[in-house]
Amino acid sequence: MVRISNFLFILYLLSSLPVLQAQISTKGTPSSIALRLEEPLSVVLQMPPLKEIYAEDRENAGSNRFAVPIPTEINYVNNGSWSFTEKSAIWRISIQVPGAKGLILTYDQFQLPPKSRLFVYQPEGTKILGAYTHLNNREHQKFLTGIVSGEEAIVEFECPLGYRDFEMPFFRINRVFAVYPPEKGRSDNSDFNTYQGNGYGDALPCHVNINCPEGDDWQDEKRGVVRIMRVFEEGTGWCTGSLINNTLENGYPFLLTAFHCMETPPYTPDYDLWRFDFNYEYNGCVDGITEPGFNSVIGCQILAGRAESDFALLHIPYGIPHSYNPYFNGWDKSTFVPASGTIIHHPYGDVKKFAKDIQQLTIHPNAINWNNGVTTPPNYHLKAILDIGTIEGGSSGAPLFNSSGHIVGQLHGGNANCTNFLTFNGRLEKSWDEGDTITNRLKEWLDPAQTGTQVLNAYQPVDTLPFLKGFVRDPKGQPIQNVLVIRGGVDSIITDSTGGFIFYQVPLDSTGWVQVEKNSNPQNGITTFDLVIMQKHILGIETFSNPYQFAAADVNLSGTVTTFDQLQILKVILGIDTQFPDAPSWQFFPKRFNVKDIPVHATSVLITGVKTGDTNFSANPAE
Repeated sequence: MVRISNFLFILYLLSSLPVLQAQISTKGTPSSIALRLEEPLSVVLQMPPLKEIYAEDRENAGSNRFAVPIPTEINYVNNGSWSFTEKSAIWRISIQVPGAKGLILTYDQFQLPPKSRLFVYQPEGTKILGAYTHLNNREHQKFLTGIVSGEEAIVEFECPLGYRDFEMPFFRINRVFAVYPPEKGRSDNSDFNTYQGNGYGDALPCHVNINCPEGDDWQDEKRGVVRIMRVFEEGTGWCTGSLINNTLENGYPFLLTAFHCMETPPYTPDYDLWRFDFNYEYNGCVDGITEPGFNSVIGCQILAGRAESDFALLHIPYGIPHSYNPYFNGWDKSTFVPASGTIIHHPYGDVKKFAKDIQQLTIHPNAINWNNGVTTPPNYHLKAILDIGTIEGGSSGAPLFNSSGHIVGQLHGGNANCTNFLTFNGRLEKSWDEGDTITNRLKEWLDPAQTGTQVLNAYQPVDTLPFLKGFVRDPKGQPIQNVLVIRGGVDSIITDSTGGFIFYQVPLDSTGWVQVEKNSNPQNGITTFDLVIMQKHILGIETFSNPYQFAAADVNLSGTVTTFDQLQILKVILGIDTQFPDAPSWQFFPKRFNVKDIPVHATSVLITGVKTGDTNFSANPAE
């Protein structure tokens, strides 16, 4: 009975639909760069002593830590400086950690309001992270902005003028992770070639790029392999993982990696902030000077794992956008020993690499004592002696493929150097059903329909969505009816009584833009009471508590709330004006999006609508 219930639970989980919120950032340039604003105020933090860091790393061998946290409390209420344009307020701060090779910022209060943007960038503007918007908000209010190389990072927040008056900040930086230089000497007695602090170029020289000729036959499988930035309370480290298919073949965001990547005592993982980097690879065989870009999603959940075969199965709750071109690798759980083995991985957080044993692998008959105090049983690992490439810290969790391109295990460890190429990989066959419950085996997750499949091919998302479903809600969660939803200028629909809309057979091409509009009955929900609420906000007697109130009140779209907005609302109330001159009667967030940014498994989009002028959200969403 328990077993049946477990399968029903997995089937339900695999059919659930998260909402659109997977993309980590949108394009943009900080306004301060074009405006040539003066240098921002700075805060200088102290790097912990390297001697203590190295001693702790030696004590916790295998943690693969490359950055340490510096606790802080930075927000625009108490720190930094403001600048102003005609419509916007721009807050900036310079965060400096002398001696750091790079900086990573984490946030424990992150709820960006509509019409705002956040950037993090190098002082010279050569690398810009963002823009981050309200689409990056999560219920847990955590966020991470990844590595800016060097000792200094500029944080820039741009918003409508009136947002600066909110008493509670929209974000707070609670930790600055400082990337530190590695201790001298590596396992092959060589130093780093170029230590940028961001992973690029940090791996040993004997690695082979995935886009070298040796990787020509693995251009599909590589799309499923990701770099994992693991975030712990005590630091950050690298690992590798792979998207993996399930027998429903629905693009559910399962990711296979190594158990020791998540179980790293005495460190405490913060899974909400783990980052997964797709398509991080150099186009050619030899790295160039400029680091390539990549696509990311943040956050995961642990579904299952077991130390004996060193596997961990993760779930990426917000899914992977179609625009990332993901590939869910297939698997082989049979007892057949592969005739060869291929590993695709991110050593030391570097760009994607290729390694291969062209000989038949062997099942290791003995127990293995690992440097983190774990001993794994006999016959639980496949041994591979690499003929091409090598492995390194950060390669852990990388998929091991057989000659047919099916995952047969994941990398546990071995000799990470340029002279000895021995690797041990946890066997998928042992991870499949040898655990006692669904939390320490793969069977129920990867075969939820109990088909008994031995070998499953990869799943590649098609270039057409079977359907696109969405809901439009007001700030109180009520459905908004009669919203015009336009797809690519070729198709449109009106939301129903549930605020819902649906398109069928949606192509993922240039027609993929979706826009929402409603411009009826501008008097709906606005009274003199809204004017009173606005007057209290303008005078500072009782400022808005909700950013959507500001969006509703700023009817002339000036970036601030003034008596001019009140005058426009009053004219509509009195019937002098039949519509707002500068804004439609409803505003939507997002107003426009691309279906390519919808996660592969998700076909449901949530849009928030605000009635212009309605600061107490009293409008009837059915009108």
